[in-house]
Amino acid sequence: MLISESGLVLRAIEKNDLRFVAELRNSAAIERLASRTPPWPQALEVFEGHLMNPVFRSACAAGEALSLEFLCQVDGRRAGIAGLYGIDWFARHAELGVSFLPGPWRGRGFGEEAHRMMIEYAFGDLNLCRILASVHHDNTRVLELCLRLGFIEEGRRREHRWVGGHYVDLVVFSMSRDEYGFESMELNA
Repeated sequence: MLISESGLVLRAIEKNDLRFVAELRNSAAIERLASRTPPWPQALEVFEGHLMNPVFRSACAAGEALSLEFLCQVDGRRAGIAGLYGIDWFARHAELGVSFLPGPWRGRGFGEEAHRMMIEYAFGDLNLCRILASVHHDNTRVLELCLRLGFIEEGRRREHRWVGGHYVDLVVFSMSRDEYGFESMELNA
C-alpha cells in the first residue's frame, strides 16, 4: 500500500473492488483516452476472471507481472486506478497510466499525486530504469502534467489511435530514473 501525505491511498485491487473497476473500465470516455482498443462493455466476470487467474496471480507473486494496477482511494472512497503497463523486466521499463472517475476528487491534485507516487514506486521499489507515457495530442491537461513531472517529449505517433470517429496523434514521453531523482515525496509501506 502506498500512502501520500494528503491521504491519497494506492492499494491492491481486491475482489470487492471489482464493481468499481468494471464501472471505470466500462466508461467509454475514460477508455477512449486510456486504452489501445475501442471501448466495449465487459461483464463483471471478465474482471473477476483476470484478478483470480492463477497464472496472473503467480506472475505477480514472482515479480513477473506484465502490468501492475493499484486502486486509488481518496477520503476512503474508490476514485480511480493507477498502473504500470507493458512492463519489460529485462530492459526495465513500463508505461504509466492513471485514470480517475468523475467525482469530488477532481481538480484537487490527486491525479498528479498518483502519477508521482507511481513514478516513485517504479524507480524506487521496482528498480525500473525508464517510464513511458503516451498522451492524445489534444489532452492538454495531461500533456502539461507530463512536462511538469519532468517527462521529456520523445515524439509523436501520427494518426495512431481511432477515437470518436477520427484518428488522433499520440504524443510519447519518457523519463529515466536519473532524470527524476527522489526528493519529491516519501512513501509509507
